[in-house]
Amino acid sequence: MGNALNKLLKHYRNVEKKKNEYKFGKILGCGSFGYICCALQYLHSNNIIHRDIKAENFLFKNKNTKNIKLIDFGMAKRDEILNKNINWKGKEFSSLSIEAVDFLKRLLERNEKKRLTAYQALHHPWITSQVG
Repeated sequence: MGNALNKLLKHYRNVEKKKNEYKFGKILGCGSFGYICCALQYLHSNNIIHRDIKAENFLFKNKNTKNIKLIDFGMAKRDEILNKNINWKGKEFSSLSIEAVDFLKRLLERNEKKRLTAYQALHHPWITSQVG
């Protein structure tokens, strides 16, 4: 059982990596993003911040499923976003659309009153254009 789980984890890590770089855009662009937001909305409603959202911390039942599990709560806290400057013009964001970058900026807004809630994230124009 443990070996099968390791193989599954390795498989999904490899799917989301290309030359050892995370392709967060693949997760953001998939039709399953609404389910990810629902999971985050549940955490946020309980004042929990995951703090390690990345492709390899999602498990999928299969390639075409919308059944997603968020894992690895080792860094989860009841804190606000840490103070860190983000270079939005960096190469990590260069392949993303203007709407996708706006979505990320609004999710990571330091001012909690301006930051998107999970509900607002579900209704952001970038998300609704992906689901539509």
